[in-house]
Amino acid sequence: MNEQNLNESDLVESLKLIEDVFPRLTNPRNIKSLQILNVLLSSITGDPIRPSAIQKIIENASSAPTSKQSITNAAKRLDASKLIERNKDGYAVRYGFLIAVLLQTVISLYRRIEDLEDKIDELSNK
Repeated sequence: MNEQNLNESDLVESLKLIEDVFPRLTNPRNIKSLQILNVLLSSITGDPIRPSAIQKIIENASSAPTSKQSITNAAKRLDASKLIERNKDGYAVRYGFLIAVLLQTVISLYRRIEDLEDKIDELSNK
């Protein structure tokens, strides 16, 4: 078997696993699984970036001046939401928390889609 076939079969297996993830995660008996996943993700944090570097990047991207105070205020709001952490070295994204928030949102949307599909089936069978 050549390398390309192995990669294709790995991809197919991967896609099958992905399809099975949401039904498992949305099962009410798997609450502990989500909690474990959140704990494992919680330690993933990006490297800190100095506020002045963030300010320069934003100014270069928007071609408009950005005050140091507006960066600080926005960072405080992000920190209060636990999306970033602020320390003496700068601001760092809390990737694990962000992933957990996104995962929870996707799971909620998945459940909502399932409910809507059930309602559509009910209405179409009447």
